[in-house]
Amino acid sequence: MSRLSREPATARGFDAVAEAVLGEDSRTAAGGTGAVLLAEPLARINEAVKGGRIGEAATVAERTVAQASGTLGPDHPEVLRLRELTAYIAYLAGDPLRSFRLCIDLARIHHRNRDAEAAYGDIQSAATAWRAVRDPEQGLRLGRDLIGLWTELTIEDGPAADDMEQLHSARTRMGRLAARARSTLAPSAFSRSTSSARRPSPGCRSRWSRFLPALASGTRWNSSRLPRPVPRSGSYGSSGCRTAIRSRKAGRPWNSTVASPGSAPDSSSRSTNALLSSTS
Repeated sequence: MSRLSREPATARGFDAVAEAVLGEDSRTAAGGTGAVLLAEPLARINEAVKGGRIGEAATVAERTVAQASGTLGPDHPEVLRLRELTAYIAYLAGDPLRSFRLCIDLARIHHRNRDAEAAYGDIQSAATAWRAVRDPEQGLRLGRDLIGLWTELTIEDGPAADDMEQLHSARTRMGRLAARARSTLAPSAFSRSTSSARRPSPGCRSRWSRFLPALASGTRWNSSRLPRPVPRSGSYGSSGCRTAIRSRKAGRPWNSTVASPGSAPDSSSRSTNALLSSTS
């Protein structure tokens, strides 16, 4: 029975602003008292919002806030309500970042003035704008400001302390944003690390650059690390290598004693092969 007799929830945040905009009397949005100065611009703003002319409503609202702040003061209740309407219009215009900043500033002002109901209403508006921010890193930065101020409101008596479920929901979204931010940054960090690991250092490139001409010319390395030309033909073989060594000891050029592939060996090569075969 207690659940059935519970009173309906009070409209807060952008819901309350929308009800004021759609109301019959434009003074409702301005709070009644002292609304004579803002009655005409508020009527124009409300008509523009109802007609879907969000750009026109935003222009009139910005100009009216500037004029009213100079006349009544930036913290006047009528100016604060007009700033709430400006934040709502920014949200309708698809600018959740600006809407969030306006709402969080209003929440701080109302919290400083000990108006828990108005502060919590602005927190709800800021949370609505925050949920429209899709970038995970930006959402994390805004969420820290939102949850920090929201937590301060729950310490004191007021509607924020009686509605902890909304705060828990915001903290859950922070966890999801953190997971999305990690998944977005992990592949790029991995690719940077692997590319830097594959890239040789400048010292390595300069140390080996003096060997590149020798490598390109088809040379091999001996134990003294000095390049020695090696012929690419098939004149090196088991017998050709020994022939080259014997010929070099005898003072004859070794390549003259080794037959090229596909040609008949001459007399000197036949005698050399006979000598090698007899010694082996």
